[in-house]
Amino acid sequence: MELLLFGLAALLMLLSTFFFIVSGIGLVRMPDLYMRMSATSKAATLGAACAFLAGALYFYDNPSVALRVFAGILFIFATAPIGAHMIGRASYARGVAVWEGAVIDEMKDCYDRSTYSFHSSPQQHQTASATSAESGTANQAPTAPSRQATP
Repeated sequence: MELLLFGLAALLMLLSTFFFIVSGIGLVRMPDLYMRMSATSKAATLGAACAFLAGALYFYDNPSVALRVFAGILFIFATAPIGAHMIGRASYARGVAVWEGAVIDEMKDCYDRSTYSFHSSPQQHQTASATSAESGTANQAPTAPSRQATP
């Protein structure tokens, strides 16, 4: 029984390593911040969960370790997607450009650049856009900031 649990823990550690490698590849290969965040947050969360489960199986005879492991997994599953979402929204509000090959920008119609606020529906956005249009500001999708070469 002990050998089976250790073998399963080793298999989970290998799976964890796979997810971490996929996360690193996604970080390097994806073209923009938003895709990089998506790849890393999903794969790294699964990798960490597998590593935690492997630790729980390795220390199977100590119930307090298992309780801490499951609390850690719940914490990671609750915080990683929320953190990535908040970083993505802040980046969009700051004007970090979406990849030029992106087919659709779903937030374009829900973000008001004049008030720096997000609206959950396009109808709310249209009323906010009408007030911003009266003030002379246009709602535009973020573009890449211009970079000047330094000598």
